[in-house]
Amino acid sequence: MKQFFLACLFCTVFLFNAQASTSKFIPQSELIHNALAVISERYVAPERISSSALLQGAFDELALTFSPVMIKSKKDKHHLYIKVTVDSDVKEFDVQRLANVDDLNNVVQSLVKYIKQNLPDNTKLQKVDYAVIKGMLKKLDPHSSLIVPDEYTQFNMSTSGDYGGVGMVISQVKGKIVALYVLDDSPAQKAGLKPNDQLVRIGEQTTLNMFPSEVADLLRGKASTKVKVYIMRKGFKTPRQVELTRARLSLNSVYSHIFKKGNARVGYMQIQSFQSNTFNQVAQQIDDFEYESKDFKGVILDLRNNPGGLLVAAIGISDLFLKKGVIVSTANAHRKNKQSYNASWFKTLDYFPIVVLVNGDSASAAEILSGALKRNNRAVLIGQRTFGKGSVQQIIPLQKNTILKLTTAQYLTPGDYSIQSVGIEPNIMLVPYFLSHKGLVMSPQNYFGEKDLTGIFKWGNKLEKSDYVSYYLLTKENKKYFNASAPRYSKKELVKWLKGDYLTQTSVAILVNNNKAATAKLKRVAIRYVKQQEQKQEQNLIHALATKKINWNKAPYKKSTQKALSARFWFTKKVGKKWNASTSALVAGGDYRLYAEVKNNSTHVISRIKANSKATETWNNGIAMVFGTLKPKQKASWYYEFSLPKNVDSVNKKLSFVFKNQKQTFLKKNVVLNIQNQGAPRFTYSLLSSTVKDNKEGDIKKLHFQIANKAATPTGKLEVFLRNGEGDNLFLIKGKTMHGSLKKGESFQGDFSFRLKQVPKDKTIDVSLTVIDKLYVDKSFEEKLKIPVEKETWQLKNALPYFTDVRYPLVAKNNKAQLSFVVQDDSSLKDTYLFVNNHKVFYQNYETAKNKTQAHVNTTLRLKKGMNQVVLIARDDRRVMTEKKLFIRY
Repeated sequence: MKQFFLACLFCTVFLFNAQASTSKFIPQSELIHNALAVISERYVAPERISSSALLQGAFDELALTFSPVMIKSKKDKHHLYIKVTVDSDVKEFDVQRLANVDDLNNVVQSLVKYIKQNLPDNTKLQKVDYAVIKGMLKKLDPHSSLIVPDEYTQFNMSTSGDYGGVGMVISQVKGKIVALYVLDDSPAQKAGLKPNDQLVRIGEQTTLNMFPSEVADLLRGKASTKVKVYIMRKGFKTPRQVELTRARLSLNSVYSHIFKKGNARVGYMQIQSFQSNTFNQVAQQIDDFEYESKDFKGVILDLRNNPGGLLVAAIGISDLFLKKGVIVSTANAHRKNKQSYNASWFKTLDYFPIVVLVNGDSASAAEILSGALKRNNRAVLIGQRTFGKGSVQQIIPLQKNTILKLTTAQYLTPGDYSIQSVGIEPNIMLVPYFLSHKGLVMSPQNYFGEKDLTGIFKWGNKLEKSDYVSYYLLTKENKKYFNASAPRYSKKELVKWLKGDYLTQTSVAILVNNNKAATAKLKRVAIRYVKQQEQKQEQNLIHALATKKINWNKAPYKKSTQKALSARFWFTKKVGKKWNASTSALVAGGDYRLYAEVKNNSTHVISRIKANSKATETWNNGIAMVFGTLKPKQKASWYYEFSLPKNVDSVNKKLSFVFKNQKQTFLKKNVVLNIQNQGAPRFTYSLLSSTVKDNKEGDIKKLHFQIANKAATPTGKLEVFLRNGEGDNLFLIKGKTMHGSLKKGESFQGDFSFRLKQVPKDKTIDVSLTVIDKLYVDKSFEEKLKIPVEKETWQLKNALPYFTDVRYPLVAKNNKAQLSFVVQDDSSLKDTYLFVNNHKVFYQNYETAKNKTQAHVNTTLRLKKGMNQVVLIARDDRRVMTEKKLFIRY
């Protein structure tokens, strides 16, 4: 094992609360021990491993995962004092520095043991281990992670590309489980299932109130086993039973199409991800193109929105198209221990030119393929800069169905060029824009990518610039194709989408005009074609802006002083059909316009003036206000129209505009949006169970409910449903109710019904009541219930806890802010806790308090630069939770 020293921590402990439970026997966590051993041995950058950072990551994740857990620490020169709170139990650890990973493991094991001993008895203790490891990995880099058993099946499917199932892609549509697509030659297709079929029951379990993932788990299983599916379809009076025999299925990651232009043919291939079977699928699709015929002009590889996948798949596909040259190299953080993967001449497909389409969501393995083809001059890349992920993760089993995905190398594209955090710039960058009443909407150059993630590696080389950058105007018809990703699974929908996609059609035209020439000539042909289209696109934009009385004609450029332009902003609010000036706060639920007016203060014409938005907090990046060409002393204005949702939180946002023309930046001007919340609903509810005798299939259990709103703010549309926690022992007959908005004091009633096969050993049934407010989603709630089966009736009344008198600054003058509030509950509070930017900073348990219905909280928050999110959470004695979000800008 590779040896190196860590600054680690060891502990001696003493007890603050003598009543803390120590009766549970808690063995040491083998999973945590193994994870730390693997990290120390295989992590790509040992110098990034910090024992204190790993501990802090574990603290944060434990506090985020488990409501009653709160961990605080303070340190001096030689010690770290860790105070752990679990509900009302408190223990403090005195930790000294030591020098190896085993000692760090000992510290973590001690903390974990104490937490496990004091968590509620029904807690799955393995989740504590998962939280610790996940938290530590977050402190290493954004891509190292832990795959736990609940995620294992889906992860295994995404990498292997095959599984045992029936061949349907399902989703939840208006609360119902529906088949979106039925895969070709699958058991589902052979049995006659069709898209839009509703799956109402799987075996003995109704799909009512199930999540799609739960239904998918029921449909999957070993090949050759059978599963009964009950479906509803338009025209069916009752559900019909279909018996399906599961089969070993292979998920397609590649979809193709042939475009025909006269006698010319162009092959299109969309690679959605890189799985173990992707290479074979690509090779098969290429064969189907009949690429050796004279009328075949080339291939379009569409890697847009491809998040990556297996390194070996990307290398194999690159080798398929390359006769020689380096495909990719892997190395450690300092570019040592380099291993290069070279192309082989054997079975190389170099008979045709290639255009590769990329965008900001082309990442990882998609960037390896793009980089290999671009830097070996095998293909021309068109689109936008890629994501910029230049690291390699290794899959390392820890326990059964538990996997560590750890960053073990960086990869370098040919020429030892790292794209980490910079991405791959296409040969030809095509930037779309769309004109609307909201402004000139452009695909932002400052897109979200690897560079925006926390804790990234900084290996990247200097960004290579595109050979040519061009803009194109999206029409109303093809705007919808730009906003949405290419359809998956359905060939018919994909082809329809491609016909409206500008980049695809541009690539087809380039390959047809190229006439199978080499890559160097293909690039020249592509640039020439894009330039021709650019002239047409520019005229389209000039005409479109002229309809809005904006002159976009280009005038001779003359350098201006920085003060050549001045600008002012103002807001208007929609009242009825009129727009009135607004000088006060922007109120949630209102329609507003932000106006900007520009004046030319110079003595010469300044052309093509616009102002691009740049938000300090990601808000409306990519909006351009357009003012056009202005003569001396001339003014022009533009507005950006927006609506504030009724549920928006109070916040003070800063929006920055940069005013420029095609060659010069003139000024930057900030606009403050002071947004005011209108409150939120507050729910109370009651439940009453009863039994109805039914001689046919057994007794029916009914659960009557009443939901009420006690706040002045009306709710949104409500969805109330009962979720089954008993598996196939319980069959829901009626489990969902929809209702409109509730005003203050209004309520509505309904009931659920279900049957039991047999009485559970504990004489109770596990279900959960969920109330979803479609507008105020964060006010939705769930309560897990244990309903006695043999009692004639069972009754429950409860009200959610709520916050009042919340006081805090929207804008802080320094890195500290005072927060005070009152938390209340009609019966009994359990606890209150606070998060600041996902760090739990406050926890208070009220189980031994004299006043359990009301508590005052006053605390000081530490802030970071920019926008800080504060989340207040309160739970009542039934562990039903309510939350309130605050935003403080510093």
